Amino acid sequence: VADPAEQAFLRALASAVQGMLSSQAGSPPSSVLAIYDSGISALAAVHGEGFLSGDAVATTGPLTDAQRRALDLHSTLLSLKAQVYVAMAALGNGAPSSSSSSSSSDGEPSPSAGRRPDPHAEAAVLLSRALVINRVVEPTHRHNHKAEGIMTTLHELYIGLGIYLQASGIFNSLTQCLKSLYGDASPQLLAVLRKHQGFLESLDLKENKMEAEGIRGQADAMEEALRARRP
Repeated sequence: VADPAEQAFLRALASAVQGMLSSQAGSPPSSVLAIYDSGISALAAVHGEGFLSGDAVATTGPLTDAQRRALDLHSTLLSLKAQVYVAMAALGNGAPSSSSSSSSSDGEPSPSAGRRPDPHAEAAVLLSRALVINRVVEPTHRHNHKAEGIMTTLHELYIGLGIYLQASGIFNSLTQCLKSLYGDASPQLLAVLRKHQGFLESLDLKENKMEAEGIRGQADAMEEALRARRP
């Protein structure tokens, strides 16, 4: 797990960045992204980009505590960077095409000159990478709370992009994670079922409508079960 001091620093950093984004006089998104890129670059300088990607350690045996902390921190930085894109998407802003977002050391593709990438898609790439690294850090405990947060945001992003295959794939993984963490019936799982149901109902194909009906049945039954538990 990450060092408590690192976690406290990251929480403070996230709060500061959130304030910067919400302030009209605050720094532009490219400057905020540069903060996270500098942290990623610093980790890469110590451990190497190949190691931080997770590829180099996936088959090399147990991690040391220092390696685990470095990977966990990298996963967190990728997630925080993704949240900048999520915020930009909510504000209706395109992703910046500056060098700070195109030349980062996490290996994301550099956008072509003058192109402003979709912030939803940029966030999805970063979160997918963060999830892969989380699974390297927690190979025997894949259903953890950090993975839950990453997959929840990914599910919402893929729904926003209207991509059925990716949304359904992450939905299946997320529901398994939620069941492992909270049991077969929980408010968290019910919320995800309802969100995916609504997404499927918005699609045009008859097969999607039928799938939505199946999920509606599961959600209705779960809602009744949760209501019955209330004192």
